[in-house]
Amino acid sequence: MSLAEPAQRSAEWIELLEPPMADERFSFEELLARYNYPLRADNKRLFTRLIHDECARREHPVRVLDIGCGQGFSRQPGFQRVIRGFADEYVGIEPDASVEPAAGVFDSVEHAVLEASALPDASIDVAYSFWVMEHVEDPTRFFRAIERVLKPGGTYLFVTLNLHHWFARLSQLADLTGMEDFLLRTFGGTPVESHYETFYRANSRRSIETAAREAGLSTPDIAYLEVFNAAQGYMGGPLRPFWYLFQIPRRIFHRPESLGTLFVRVRKD
Repeated sequence: MSLAEPAQRSAEWIELLEPPMADERFSFEELLARYNYPLRADNKRLFTRLIHDECARREHPVRVLDIGCGQGFSRQPGFQRVIRGFADEYVGIEPDASVEPAAGVFDSVEHAVLEASALPDASIDVAYSFWVMEHVEDPTRFFRAIERVLKPGGTYLFVTLNLHHWFARLSQLADLTGMEDFLLRTFGGTPVESHYETFYRANSRRSIETAAREAGLSTPDIAYLEVFNAAQGYMGGPLRPFWYLFQIPRRIFHRPESLGTLFVRVRKD
């Protein structure tokens, strides 16, 4: 079943999500059932639609939490404004005190890590994070905080890197050798001051399922997908031939576990 459409599309929805690319109408169940490479979609657009689909299942009022809200999805606050349009209450948590979210998006913002948040117990219907879980040092403690703030029947959605993907392996190697910031500056175009420490402790099926189970959450649903050019920006100049080389196994061997991005859904029973 494809994603639900909002009864009334906001101006931000129309600007950022319309028209949908070929694979951006897939529901979470459809993503779970198919081999998602090469995915003809934008991760930000697809994830925003999945958040909307999760909210649309629920009775109003729906309270939504953005964990690691920062200044938007990849510093694009427009997607948060889209979510603002269908969330009855929209709450942000940002651990970096120097980062201020875009004005007028959230009803409230707390500068804290989720594990130390003052959010009331059982207060959130839908929580999500976008490229945050790779920075979580203690996944079980984090998921226990998720379990605490979610209402019964609540859902946590997140996007993160697959630990078993070649890019994650290269990133780990670069970090161990002390070359990660150099490589990001040289090939990735990512400012060093905005690059947070990564742990990759919740970036595989086994680690995610273990942490969720220990926190008392449901068994996670994990969809593997990869937009064809997702890591291309990090493989410029002399590294570009290697990027093309790494695509060959994905086209020949349809192994979902080899794809670069995890879309994960965890529920509180």
